[in-house]
Amino acid sequence: MSESTRQTVDAIRRKLHEARRRLLFARLAQGLVAGLACVAAIWLLLAGAETLLWMPSVARTVLVIGAIAALIFVVSRYMLDPAARLAGLLAHPEEETVARIVESKVPSATDRLLNILHLSSGKHSRSTDGLVDGAINMLSTPITGISFDAVEDFERFRRTVRYAMIPLVGLIVVLLTAPGPFFGATARLMQLSESFEKPAPFIIDVEPGDAEIIRGDSLMVRITIRGKGDVSPELEFRREGERSVSRSRPTRGSPTSFNYTESNVRQSFEYRVVARPVTSSWYRVDVVDRPVVRELSVAIESPRYSRIGRQDLGANVGDVSALPGSRIILTAELGGSPAGTAEVVFDDGTRRSLSIADGVASGDFTLVRSGTYHVELASDEGIKSVSPITYRLELLTDGPPSVSIIKPDVTAELSEPFEPALTARVMDDYGVHRVSLMYRLAQSRFGSVRESFTELPIDVFRGTDLDQVVERIWQMKSESGLSPVPGDVFEYFIRVWDNDTFRGYKSADSRTHTFVMPSLADRFRELEEESDETTDELEDLLDKAGEVDERFDELRDELRRKPEADWDDSRELEQIQDLQQEVDQQLEEISQDVDDLVQQLQDNSLLSDETMEVYEQLQRAIEEISSPELMEALQKLREAMQSMDLQQMQQAMQDFEFNEDQFKERLERALDLFKRLKARQGLEEAARRAEELAGIQEELQKETQKLLDEEESSGQEKPADERDAANPDEGAENNEQAEDLARQQEQSEAEMKDLQEQLEQLQEMLEEIPRVPSNQLEQIRSQLENQDIPQQMKDNAEQLRQQQMQPAMQGQQQMQQQLQNLQQQLSEMQQSMAGKQLQVNMAGLRQALNDVLILSQQQEAMKADVEGTASDSPTLRRFAKDQIELGEGLRVVSDTLQKLSREIPEMSREVQVHTGSALREMSQATVALADRSARRAAGHQKGSMMHLNELALLLSDLLNTLMNQQMNMGAPSMQQMLDQLQQMAGQQQQLNQQIQEMLNDMQGQRLTNDMQARIRQLGEQQEKIKQELKELSRNPELRGKALGDLDRIAEQMEETIRELQQFRNDRNMMQRQQQILTRLLDASRSMNKRGREKRRESQSGEEIDRESPGEFTPDERADQLRRDLIRALESGYSRDYEELIKRYFELLQNAQPVNSE
Repeated sequence: MSESTRQTVDAIRRKLHEARRRLLFARLAQGLVAGLACVAAIWLLLAGAETLLWMPSVARTVLVIGAIAALIFVVSRYMLDPAARLAGLLAHPEEETVARIVESKVPSATDRLLNILHLSSGKHSRSTDGLVDGAINMLSTPITGISFDAVEDFERFRRTVRYAMIPLVGLIVVLLTAPGPFFGATARLMQLSESFEKPAPFIIDVEPGDAEIIRGDSLMVRITIRGKGDVSPELEFRREGERSVSRSRPTRGSPTSFNYTESNVRQSFEYRVVARPVTSSWYRVDVVDRPVVRELSVAIESPRYSRIGRQDLGANVGDVSALPGSRIILTAELGGSPAGTAEVVFDDGTRRSLSIADGVASGDFTLVRSGTYHVELASDEGIKSVSPITYRLELLTDGPPSVSIIKPDVTAELSEPFEPALTARVMDDYGVHRVSLMYRLAQSRFGSVRESFTELPIDVFRGTDLDQVVERIWQMKSESGLSPVPGDVFEYFIRVWDNDTFRGYKSADSRTHTFVMPSLADRFRELEEESDETTDELEDLLDKAGEVDERFDELRDELRRKPEADWDDSRELEQIQDLQQEVDQQLEEISQDVDDLVQQLQDNSLLSDETMEVYEQLQRAIEEISSPELMEALQKLREAMQSMDLQQMQQAMQDFEFNEDQFKERLERALDLFKRLKARQGLEEAARRAEELAGIQEELQKETQKLLDEEESSGQEKPADERDAANPDEGAENNEQAEDLARQQEQSEAEMKDLQEQLEQLQEMLEEIPRVPSNQLEQIRSQLENQDIPQQMKDNAEQLRQQQMQPAMQGQQQMQQQLQNLQQQLSEMQQSMAGKQLQVNMAGLRQALNDVLILSQQQEAMKADVEGTASDSPTLRRFAKDQIELGEGLRVVSDTLQKLSREIPEMSREVQVHTGSALREMSQATVALADRSARRAAGHQKGSMMHLNELALLLSDLLNTLMNQQMNMGAPSMQQMLDQLQQMAGQQQQLNQQIQEMLNDMQGQRLTNDMQARIRQLGEQQEKIKQELKELSRNPELRGKALGDLDRIAEQMEETIRELQQFRNDRNMMQRQQQILTRLLDASRSMNKRGREKRRESQSGEEIDRESPGEFTPDERADQLRRDLIRALESGYSRDYEELIKRYFELLQNAQPVNSE
């Protein structure tokens, strides 16, 4: 047989081998399921039979042995046989047997497998190998790719599983429904040698069972039947010393309970309960004589602080609920055997004796804890009372007091005079003993923070009130010695003690509240929020005014389209009036908000006097927005609609449109002014914050210098680690101080970033405002980005942590100079912007005044021509055209003034009023000329001239005001100069201290490199102070007011600088430095005494009766115009402008009064 044929035969035999394993595995699985089912069935049958029959021991043994034999047969036949064959312990089925099974299951393999096996083994064939190979290949080809898995399809296994589920499900059902009886029967089956009796159908419970009673008392027997069946129990009694039994029937109390009472028991006896087939055991009742408590009385005397009177509890009421420290008084009436002793026994084992007299036991104890107690008696013979009644002792809770701060809020701001009003609610169950305010300085930029709280007694409370409100004014300066500065945070709370004198006063604390002394940044941030809110309110008000205008235009068009007004028109007019009233009310609220804002700014002194003046001018501008004429025009329109007067309706609508336009213009002007003011405020805020940061750097530099001096004094020649090792406490303290300075520097870093963000927002704000240059601020911001001060502050904090004090000081000085430069640049930018804007405004006003004078002159000439023309003359129509041109010219001037008013807060409402009135007069004059009414036209032209002249005077006064501002701009105020001089005195004092410390360190030592660096730094500081003094001394007003010789001060500073640069240690240096400081202080005091300015004070209005002057005569009017125009000429106009004013003045002087026709 060839190799390939042998491989084919081997492959077929392997497949037969797999088929044989599949057959054996199926038999094993079937056997396992059958065995499990058999176990379940046998367990279920045996346990069921035992449950029902309670079989004797022999029967149980026979059944269990039979069950075990059956299980052995099933296991050996269906489980062990296939398992052993699979494991090779028994012979496998022959290949031919498996082949026959495969041929029966696989049709394509019929008569092939056996033939292949026979041919491969040489059976039934003596042919040559070639014929055998061919035959085998022919027979194997159809079955080569066929699987023999069909030899076993596990159908018998699945059928066995289905049959096996029956006993298994039955077993599970029994286990779920009756687990107790089932497992009980199983337990009995496991104990073959023991006999079990079937339980009774019910159980008898007897109370009290064995008992001991006092002679003469009654015994109550309670019988309870537990189980099934209708039972009628019977009591059997057997007296002591007797054999006879007496029987009694108990009374049924319920279907399962029975009661029986044996009264007046005098002799001991036994008893039992009989209820066939169950009989209880015998119970014994002993009759004894014992002392007993017949009646107990309890009284409670509460502690005096509670103010609760004596309480008498009812008879036999022994449970006590009282306050700790209460006195409990007991009185017990005794019975039974005479008691020799009586005690109160507590649950913790302690005892308290009671006195006995005349059959009454009495005594008392103090209640100190919760628990229980009972009264225990004992006769002289030693017979004790049994089963005494236990009473409960309960402590009423005298809880701790409670306190809450009602006002102010959890976080509140401090302001002068630092006397906040505190309001707290205090409650306690029985009263208050003491109330105190606890406070501490929690945060301070450079002050000493307190870890512990300081107590301040509060005496304004009533100790007997259980719920009260306590009010207190905390005078922080006089009572607590506190002087809050910006950045300080004070924590405080109210502590209250109750009046518990027994266990001690219990205290309670309120929630900790905080007083914050806002920093400059916080105040400006709050100001910015309020300003933004006011801006939003103004914009909303402008939208509402636009809505009123639109709805009125719709109503006007509707009225013009129909001859009569109907109910809908009246309703629409009423809604317009309501909307206008809302606008007026909102305008009042905005005006009040601005008043409050101005008052807040004055109280906090956040802005300069110049900016405050602008705020006050804005305040007046907002007050001037209100227009009562609008409501009057609407009311006239309503009356005209009711009376159907078309002419009056037309006039009322014109009046409303005119006043509404002016109202919106004033509103838009106020909004623009406010936006410009916010930009100016932003620049001033940024400058102030930069100045504050510079001051912080200066303060940090001082603190760093102190740390450096302490390190040098503790060991100049030792490294930092050696100094710390030598004095660990001092080293730890220095590290802590350095860490504190580093944190402060990091806080400055955050504030500097905030300042840069503010400048970025300010840049965007300036770009939105027309004709406001923003490139200068952009350059400042670019310079800041290059300097990267926040990064410098971050690096400086790291230097402080690493104890690199000298580089840290140099960095702080550099940042101080950079911030001072920033403050100076921002201030100069603000002044520059204000100056340039002022020049533009003045130029615009001059041009407007020039145009008004020309228009007035032309109007006067036209009036003279009209007066000389006869009525109904065709020439009047030509004059009408000229009048229209004059009106157009005045409208151009009006638009110019409107634009200027949005940039000049000093411009009053009268300018708009006279401009609008002049326009109306010109319009009416045009109508009169078109109607050929010379007399009426001349009257309107005269009115137009009057308003133009008044407008010219207003513009002239306004121009004078702006020119005075321009003259005063750039010169610092006296207060600013005083502040600067005081600041220099403070800097000089600090410099003197540093020089003195440096001179002390140099005594007897050679100059080191560090010392030389310090000397050069001190010289630079003195040079800086000298330069600031020279700049300040250039102001002639200061030289006139200062008593000190500023030049002499500068010369002494120069001597100090020279000696420091030469590293000379002159003993006269400190004397000279003290003279410099004294002269600076003298100059400061002199300015403060002579330079005080009177602040405006508001006064209540008073009615003053005075006669009004009569109207001006023509001569008086001309004289008045002469004075006003001369004053305008003195203000400084160009030559052409002055000639124009003079010419106009001459025309007014030569004009003759015109009589009305």
